[in-house]
Amino acid sequence: EDGVGHDIWYFYFAPETNKMIGYQFYHDEQKGDGEYITLSGEQEINGMRIPAERTWFTNPDSTLLGTDKLIHTYSPHPHH
Repeated sequence: EDGVGHDIWYFYFAPETNKMIGYQFYHDEQKGDGEYITLSGEQEINGMRIPAERTWFTNPDSTLLGTDKLIHTYSPHPHH
């Protein structure tokens, strides 16, 4: 499909902890389109650290698009 897989991505990390704090993508970087996502909070799920919230904004004007919140975790191997 035309246009699929051609976005430009940037990933941002906190230097003191090496945690990913956000990422950003452009469909066309010259136009400044696309979105950026900030990450906050953390939950540990099966040994992996997962951001508790992802907040989405547009690149051109920082319009808030929405926030995803991790509200429930599922473990396929419950502790007995």
